[in-house]
Amino acid sequence: MSFLDKLFKRKAREKIPEPPSWDTVVEMMYDKELDCFIHDVVKVIYSNDKSKRYVILKKENGLLTYQLEEIYQYDEAEWAYICLHDNALPAKWVPSAYNTAKSVFENTTDLLNELKSEAEYKSYFGWL
Repeated sequence: MSFLDKLFKRKAREKIPEPPSWDTVVEMMYDKELDCFIHDVVKVIYSNDKSKRYVILKKENGLLTYQLEEIYQYDEAEWAYICLHDNALPAKWVPSAYNTAKSVFENTTDLLNELKSEAEYKSYFGWL
């Protein structure tokens, strides 16, 4: 039996761990994947259940913008593949489907006032 055959048989025998519960996923994803932005992260505001977040970003020209993200938990097939990698997370942050417009602001106060008027903010985040 060749080395590759042995390796693949061993991988096939390895038990795939159960995906973590939703609450565990949300806890694991807190403050993850904030280093992937090309602009500086100024502030992160999490929803009441911590499954959504607004990331406030500062561009090179000093203007501020924000992005609404939500946790996407991998399905069973994705998890079966991903869990075999070292330091794999069971989910990822993705831009929200509601996040279509990209407004820019000169200061944080104006940006936060804009956030307060968004339906998603009112539904999931409460008031600042």
